[in-house]
Amino acid sequence: MVKKTTAKCEAEVIFPRKEDHPPLQVHVSSHDELLKNNVSLQEETLLYQQYKSNHSLLFAQNLPDSYGHIEPEHIPFWHLGAVASSFVMLTESTEDTLYNMAQVANITQLASDDDPLKFEYDVLLHEMVSQEIIAWKMLVTWSPSEGVKVLKMEKREYSVTNLKTTLL
Repeated sequence: MVKKTTAKCEAEVIFPRKEDHPPLQVHVSSHDELLKNNVSLQEETLLYQQYKSNHSLLFAQNLPDSYGHIEPEHIPFWHLGAVASSFVMLTESTEDTLYNMAQVANITQLASDDDPLKFEYDVLLHEMVSQEIIAWKMLVTWSPSEGVKVLKMEKREYSVTNLKTTLL
């Protein structure tokens, strides 16, 4: 993640012309060192091995909490939620929307015999134009070799009472 930094990059976004709304194709390139990932493959592999061999599955809520705090061991999973959320933002965006991930409301690691780790995410997206908070449930897999994949995404109903409890 790059914070408080400006860098030049190019992006090509391809909008396929099909009735069933296939995902957009995005190709980003940059000659700037600032946009390169600051996590080494070794660090990523260690994290993967740690959670692949864990006997207890990960569960976390409210990333960040009402004070903007995230426990250090949960930061990689907040980043994973941000990457997965970008897929939702990309597929659901129009020229009249501007999404930002507000919070990972819940993350649950699911048991998986396959190579990638599997997670169920509930994320809250802030739609900046309308000022709505929109909840999404996603089924996400991740491994260092395969990267992040969103297998399933579903827009959720989110009550105002629930929202106030989570964000306040």
